[in-house]
Formats: sequence, structure tokens, C-alpha cells
Amino acid sequence: MDAINYWRKELANKSPSTIKKYERYFLKFCEFVNSTPDEILDLRKEDLMKLDDPKTQRRFETHLKEFIAHLNSKGFSISTQQVAFAATKSFFEMHYLPLVMRKSDYPSGESLGYRSATKDDILKLIEDADVRLKAIVLFLKDSGLRVSDLIRLTYGNVKKGIEDNSDFIGINLITKKNNISARTFIGPESIASLKEYLEHRKIGTDKIPAEEITDDSPLFRTRERKVNPITRSSLSSTITHRVYKVGLGNEISAHSFRKYFQTQLEASGVSPNWIDQMIGHKLPDMNNSYSRPTESQLREAYEKSYQSLNVFPIPATVEEMRKQADELKGAKDQISQLQKEVEDLKKLLELYPSIIEVWENLSEDKKEDFVQLAKHKGVKVTRGDGSNKRKAEAKRKIVKEEELEMFPEWNIEAPLSGGKYAIRRVFH
Repeated sequence: MDAINYWRKELANKSPSTIKKYERYFLKFCEFVNSTPDEILDLRKEDLMKLDDPKTQRRFETHLKEFIAHLNSKGFSISTQQVAFAATKSFFEMHYLPLVMRKSDYPSGESLGYRSATKDDILKLIEDADVRLKAIVLFLKDSGLRVSDLIRLTYGNVKKGIEDNSDFIGINLITKKNNISARTFIGPESIASLKEYLEHRKIGTDKIPAEEITDDSPLFRTRERKVNPITRSSLSSTITHRVYKVGLGNEISAHSFRKYFQTQLEASGVSPNWIDQMIGHKLPDMNNSYSRPTESQLREAYEKSYQSLNVFPIPATVEEMRKQADELKGAKDQISQLQKEVEDLKKLLELYPSIIEVWENLSEDKKEDFVQLAKHKGVKVTRGDGSNKRKAEAKRKIVKEEELEMFPEWNIEAPLSGGKYAIRRVFH
């Protein structure tokens, strides 16, 4: 394995995770051609000596194309095929036996996946996921961006919306693939998850130090000590690994969230031309000329349709969320007021007998003054015919044994401890 060891040293300027991926996929290539790395180098040298036989000279170029086609048939994503292609080319280049590939040989296109993701798929993927993966998945489904564009975003792209606690944040960029404008958005679910992820980075871990987030900080970074943006292949592989882990097989890929975005917005009635302008699709010439929604029009359409994009059981719109929050606050205020009124009534009931006693001892002039004062304050007063007094006096009293003779019209209800009795007056 001398060839592998030498190659690994030559890759020292790449990240450990990249080196590991390169080695994994190059060994798959070795398995595909049924030769060891050292045997491959010997065969390559022999082939290049046969100047009169160009087809033989290009044997390993042909093998590499066949290998990429094999990966494609097995359902590997375009990004994974590109990693395998780069790894194999790198092995030959580092040994000064470079492959001469045509431009058309490079795996191109997008990782389309077999189908659009569903809400259930997304919930399954993010359940118990780490904060970075959760933020990535929700950001992709909310924005509809390609992985190649997501990895180029910095904190500066979302800073104002994050710090203003906006419910929706606009994302404007020039796409890498088509070099055209994408004017998309992210909503409450991805914003909340993104904030959690950024706070996690600010705190740091045992392996990764706390990070100072600046405008130029990558929105999604690697898990190495040095701050670098996550690579396209790493991001796609992370999602692919998660897809398999939760039991979705090879049914969806990172691109499936882009399909989800388009499908959900179309289902909610957003114009396909407007969706294309959000996610950076090239429009047909006629539509490109006439379909020109403003930023505010796109935002309004997105906000109204967010009920189709969200995956958690939340109200249909942010406005409805606010309305329900206000209603809940109003209900809590009413409950608090009722509780206060109940407490006040309890206190009044405790004082009621004393109030009646004081009232009966007032002179008629004082009673009249009280009634007039109450009317002035808007309080209705019923003087009654003495029944309130009888009701108050009919309540149970606790008296000592020597006091019983003072209440000849009262019945003894029950003897109590300490030589006391519970008595109640009986009216005839």
C-alpha cells in the first residue's frame, strides 16, 4: 500500500474528512477494476508506453467513466459521483501519471433524488438530529436553494433579519449553476433552528472552540477547529447518511427539499414563474420578459403560502399565531381578574355579618348619607326589610357555656371542645 500512503501525504493540505472520503471512494474504484493501488500504477505506466495504441493508453480514463456510470446506476448522488471522480483523478495526478479526461466526462447535473420530500420525511430526518443538520434541512426546505448555493451563504446574508427578530428573511444571491438571481426567503421554522445553531457555535464544544460570528462567517461550517464553510460533498453526504439512518433508503436526497419547496408553493397557488424566480430557475424567454414581480410581491406570496411549507403543527400564518397569542393573553387576563374578584367576594362574605351589624346601628340620617354617597359612586344599594340581618344572625355562632343563657332563642347544634358550643338562631 505504498502508493496509498504516498498519496495520503500529498493530500495533507486537504481537511481530514476530505482525505477520508477520497480514500474511501478511490478504494471503491480499485475494487471496481479488481486491482490494488500499486497494481494500478504499474498498469498505468505500461499503458502510457504504448504510444502506438491510444485506446490502451486511455484504459484508466475509460475505467473511470465506467466507474462513475456504475455509481450513478446504484443511486449515488451527483455530488458523491463528483467526489469519486476527483479522488480517482487525484490519485493518478499525485503519482505523476495524470488521467486526461474530457470536460464532458465530469459528472454534472443535480442530485435530483427519486422523489420530493414530504412533511413526514422532514420530521423524521430532524427528529433527534444535531443542531447543524436540523438547521440545514429546515433551511433547504424553506428556501428551495441548491446545495451549491447554500454553502456559499454567510451570516451577513441573514444578519439583519436575525437581529431584528423578523418572522421572514429574504435571501438574495446569484446562483452558481446558472449565474442568475435567486430571490427566496426563509420562514419561522428555519429561522428558529438557525438561531439555535448559531448560539451553539458561539458557545463551542470540547473539540470546537467558541466562535465569534461575523458578517463573513459561513452560515454553515465544518466540524473542524478552523472555521471553514461546509463543502458541497460533505453536506450532501451528511444528508444521505441521515436518510439511510432513519430508514428512508435512497428515496430522497438533498435536492428533494428543492422539489418539496416548488411542489408545496405550487399547491398553494403561487405562480410557477414566481417560484422559478425565488429558487433561481432560468425562465423561458417570454416569461423572462413579462413576469417581473417585485420583492414585496414575492414576499407576500411566500408569507401567505408558508402554511404549505411548514412541517410543525403551527397555525396557518404568522398573523394567526399573533392573534391566538393575543387571545390567550386576553383569556389569562380575564382569569386573573376573575380570581381577584373571587378573592374580594370571599373577603366581603367574611365581613358580611359585621357590615350588617354596623348598618343596623347607624342612625337613619347616616344610612341616608351612605345611600346617597353610594349612588354618587354608581353603586346600587338595596336597604331591604331586615331579612339580611336575620340571614346574618342565623349563621352559626361559637359561644362559651356560660354565655348560652344570653341566646335563649338559639338552638345548640353541637358541643365543641374547651367548653364551647355551636349554636344557630331559629326564626319562626
